[in-house]
Amino acid sequence: MSSLRGSGTRTRRAAVCLAVVAMLGLSVTAGTAHAQDTPAAPSNVTVSAGVSGVFTASGVNIRTGPSTSYRSLGHGQKGQAITVHCTANPWWYITNRVTGVTGWVYWPGNVLIDFGVGDPPDC
Repeated sequence: MSSLRGSGTRTRRAAVCLAVVAMLGLSVTAGTAHAQDTPAAPSNVTVSAGVSGVFTASGVNIRTGPSTSYRSLGHGQKGQAITVHCTANPWWYITNRVTGVTGWVYWPGNVLIDFGVGDPPDC
């Protein structure tokens, strides 16, 4: 009888260990994904500063980096106000002032800056 209890205890311990490992695995995966999803601001950029503009197209991807290989954080819609922090042509580092999302957009045909205020700095 004691060998059956020992076997049950080991089975329960193994199940608990697997559950803990699974929970830790999910936590590690979620943390890794979040770190990759956060756009890195260029070192010379002050995110609070920038040039005002608007999206000139709808469905503009706001990405975690300056390439289509980076994940989309959201979309800009035509007429939404933005702040352009810097440019790495043809990519611009922006903040959508309507949604609060900050990231990279491909600018040709998608973004228009206010006239007469100067160009944003290079990233």
